[in-house]
Amino acid sequence: TDLIHWERIDNNFRIPQSAIDFCTEIYEPMGSHMNTGVWAPDIFYAEEDTEHPYWLYYSLSTNGTNYDYIRSAIGLVKGESPTGPWEDCGIVISSTNGYNTNAIDSNIYVDTNGDRYFVWGSFQKGVHQVKLTEDGRAADVDYTSNATIHDTSKKVGTRLFATPGGIMGPEGAYMVNNEEA
Repeated sequence: TDLIHWERIDNNFRIPQSAIDFCTEIYEPMGSHMNTGVWAPDIFYAEEDTEHPYWLYYSLSTNGTNYDYIRSAIGLVKGESPTGPWEDCGIVISSTNGYNTNAIDSNIYVDTNGDRYFVWGSFQKGVHQVKLTEDGRAADVDYTSNATIHDTSKKVGTRLFATPGGIMGPEGAYMVNNEEA
């Protein structure tokens, strides 16, 4: 309550079975296996969602051997509080070698018009953004099946920043409005 004294809590988040199934279906045929942990979670408060206003985006990746290995996915769960319980909303976006992005390090950005954008990416392929749908998913991704999610993720989003070669750029992008500009 005073931002000085903290209490450790369990957020009760566990990797949803749908995310494990996604990685098994999409990445194992490529010879990859999902890591057992999550990377770079980001939580967004969606005030209008009266049942589950806490939207937790999390990154999953597979075991890789070099910097061009970008078999990753970002999933979404929604909760009634920052500690859950969590409702699984599935994978939002995914990536692999040859894709325009690396699906890690998500952030939700709200522009001055109130439009929400999904910002993500890494030093492999740069930082990208795409407009969010009302339910917190990436516009232009087909959520019909795991295969269509993966296939339509290939070219989703606009690159915001990368080094000239498209690698070794920024990671962990976080956008906010500059109220003074």
